[in-house]
Amino acid sequence: MEKEVLELYEVARTAADAAASLDGGAEEIRCIQALNQLKELPITLQLLLSTQIGRRLRFLKNHPRNKIRAFASELLETWRNIVVQEAANQDEKNKSLESKEPVEEAGETAMADDKKVRRRQRVENEKGFESPAAKIRKN
Repeated sequence: MEKEVLELYEVARTAADAAASLDGGAEEIRCIQALNQLKELPITLQLLLSTQIGRRLRFLKNHPRNKIRAFASELLETWRNIVVQEAANQDEKNKSLESKEPVEEAGETAMADDKKVRRRQRVENEKGFESPAAKIRKN
């Protein structure tokens, strides 16, 4: 998918450059078609980040041709909404994980305390001391 996105970007970029420098009605149409194909792809946050396509297309927002400028702005706004939506979903996941963490931490603390007790008993036994717990177990 990344390769397809980058190829469409290259088509749009070269067509936009040609449309800006020439009379370029055909190049303008070619650029808009490439942007439209990008718009129809199932773009995810991961794909936006890995290709940096939003950052690469940003220059088209200032293109001399109105149609290219408008279409690029609309496309970038759509992608911006994807980023916001996926970030909100990620925040919800993080909040649900945070609410579960204290329970896990309490379990980990209990396990750590148990390990400390066992280590203390072992050290005391090695030194010839009898721990209070060992005395209780004998009785």
